[in-house]
Amino acid sequence: MSKTNFNCPRINIDRLISNINYPSISINNLDRHKPAQTIKRTVTNVGCPNATYISRVHAPVGLEVKVFPNKIAFIEGLTRVSFKVLFDGKEASNGYNFGSVTWFDGRHSVRLSFAVNVE
Repeated sequence: MSKTNFNCPRINIDRLISNINYPSISINNLDRHKPAQTIKRTVTNVGCPNATYISRVHAPVGLEVKVFPNKIAFIEGLTRVSFKVLFDGKEASNGYNFGSVTWFDGRHSVRLSFAVNVE
């Protein structure tokens, strides 16, 4: 796919897999008795060079989801921005919980869906 050599890690770590920069988030095991898990994503602006997006979270009751920062700005020369999404399952239902983070600039919206298995 990338036309470069790549060696997979010898150890399968769920957190490593969740941090692959896909346009969605999947967490195989969010332990409600452990600290919240944070996932990092990097987005690339392909639209107007000066755009500011604000995040909106759609999450099931009990699953705490926070986006940091909740506002990202692209300015001329800055086309890639990173953000983090924190997931805390202390009050969430067992099993898979689904939702999304939507970035909106007043005209365009970009949705990142997530599936989180709370145990």
